[in-house]
Amino acid sequence: APAVAARDAAPPPAAKAPAACFTPDNGMICIQGAFNYLNATLAKLKASPLASEYADSQVRAATTCFEANYTDGPKQEDCFPEATLWHDSSPRHRFESQSEEPTLMAKYAAEHSVQELAEAMSKLCPVKVTV
Repeated sequence: APAVAARDAAPPPAAKAPAACFTPDNGMICIQGAFNYLNATLAKLKASPLASEYADSQVRAATTCFEANYTDGPKQEDCFPEATLWHDSSPRHRFESQSEEPTLMAKYAAEHSVQELAEAMSKLCPVKVTV
């Protein structure tokens, strides 16, 4: 009867919540986590000052960033603590991952105000973000 006991055992956590991932439209990074968490995260991004970077992004179920060729990770993502951040080997993506968000934030501030930017970013990211 040991085989029955093993079959009735709870599956490992990974089997309950397989990893999912998404990338911004330019592919500069990959964000990985549980499918439902990433859908909520992507919805926040699409409603944020960074929205234009995620217009066509979709969460890919049962796919890890590593499987999508983003092999440098996991790194902690401060704004989304249940997700991890991954990079690929593209120098252009490395540059964009450092420059794209500040550029979009500056554009948003110019079109609205620095105060509105700070408020919108605080909705996106509960930790302190310097603008």
